[in-house]
Amino acid sequence: MAFGENLAGGNLTCTEAVDRWYKQKRKFDPKEPKSAGPYTQIIWKSTRYLGCAKTTHCLYKRLIICFYYPPGNIVEEYPTNKT
Repeated sequence: MAFGENLAGGNLTCTEAVDRWYKQKRKFDPKEPKSAGPYTQIIWKSTRYLGCAKTTHCLYKRLIICFYYPPGNIVEEYPTNKT
């Protein structure tokens, strides 16, 4: 079973991590649907399940991980299933 994922390191809350990924919307190019990977993973239309965790990490104060199923960012597919 494959999952999509987003990672954020640093002294962030889960909300701040998601906000950071969502702000990548400004880098999104509809002609290149994977141009803003963390953003497109958040908005991927077919994703039905999401799980997030926060942990400590040796290089960061915190590590935030979110897993998405089914995964997004599929080659030659679009986040909203539009062509």
